Amino acid sequence: MGAYTPKLTVADAKTGAVVYEIADPHFNWDGWSMNTAPVLGDANDVIDAQGGRLLSFDLAKRQIAWEVTGGFTGQPSVANGVVYVAKSGQVEAHREADGGLLWTWVPPQGAVTGPMIVTNNILLVATAAATYVIDLGTHGTTWSYPAGGQLAISKFGTLFIAQATGKLTSIKLR
Repeated sequence: MGAYTPKLTVADAKTGAVVYEIADPHFNWDGWSMNTAPVLGDANDVIDAQGGRLLSFDLAKRQIAWEVTGGFTGQPSVANGVVYVAKSGQVEAHREADGGLLWTWVPPQGAVTGPMIVTNNILLVATAAATYVIDLGTHGTTWSYPAGGQLAISKFGTLFIAQATGKLTSIKLR
């Protein structure tokens, strides 16, 4: 992706040679770094939030499959055919197939920051001041913890919250 001829470039993992590219005519250049990473989806696609848009690159058809505009930020997360992304400080869940809105979750305080983590049954979301666990079945808050920041989860089910102050919190999830 880039400013001069914005596109998604697909390269051969062994050689680095360009296999093909998908043009992004609506790319909005706002600096040398997007500060996010595109995400490989479940449907042979790449999902990205850029310039306020949420979009899907169809790798089989080598074209943009769909694009939704309106205040999307940060790195999306994808699982089981659903894209989770921050929009205007809240979480939106969209169908991976067509970008249609499924549901919205609004934090009680603050705005959603950083990448979210999705598992089989929960979505972990952080604001500057708190971390929330959202039940994917009910779309409601299961519990929260009064520390926000960058989230990571270990293979042993431990949630790590790296706060801007340098403090690291760990919480056993299972």
